[in-house]
Amino acid sequence: MAGEQIRNLRHELRTPINHIVGYAELLLDEPELPAGFRELLTLLGELARESLGAIASIVSDAESVEPDALSSLRAKVEQIEAAGAQARTLAPESATADLARISEAIARLESLVTDLETPGGSATLAAATQVEVDTSAPVVLVVDDDAANR
Repeated sequence: MAGEQIRNLRHELRTPINHIVGYAELLLDEPELPAGFRELLTLLGELARESLGAIASIVSDAESVEPDALSSLRAKVEQIEAAGAQARTLAPESATADLARISEAIARLESLVTDLETPGGSATLAAATQVEVDTSAPVVLVVDDDAANR
């Protein structure tokens, strides 16, 4: 039973990410694509491929996980999907950004979050903004972990 759940979960995670990779590649084939979009699509494709690698790693480790843990993981994936859907409704139609600096900052923050994570614990990196109040509001990066005393 657990093996089937793992296969289903892997499929549920990989399928939408593979679609992202495919659409990014299709759009990158457009000769008249503006440079800014090309950079974004390239970054999107790279991050999606990294996600596929992480999923493969997690799924291979998950075969030894108890069934209750799989239910928890599925709930978290559903929360991530819901947050993504909400984010898409709040996103402005266009934005100007220095992708290199943003990527570097997020990579550093992700590294810090990973370093903070305790065995058996969890840490989350999230981004939020008050778009419905102020369309020029800055994006706020939030780190949340379950470690008690640092």
